[in-house]
Amino acid sequence: MQRCEACLQLEVDGRRRTPHDGLRMVNSQPVERVLESGVRARTLQFVCRHCDTHWTLCDADQSLFVHWIAARPAGSLPAELSAAVALPAIRPAA
Repeated sequence: MQRCEACLQLEVDGRRRTPHDGLRMVNSQPVERVLESGVRARTLQFVCRHCDTHWTLCDADQSLFVHWIAARPAGSLPAELSAAVALPAIRPAA
């Protein structure tokens, strides 16, 4: 399935803080992670109601911006692999 217009706009402007209206939060508890650079970050998972694209919102310490990372549409990967595809360079915080 192709991305909807709102997801395409989010992909272009990936540093905006607010999700578009079609995004549904998958888990309301942020996950603490450590980037390869050693910076701590919090991530939240979202899924688009319109096109089923998975999104990860990453808010890193010492950064003025957040980053939206798009993964493949839901159903294209097993659930246990989808998180690994979305954030390959991040490991859980200790």
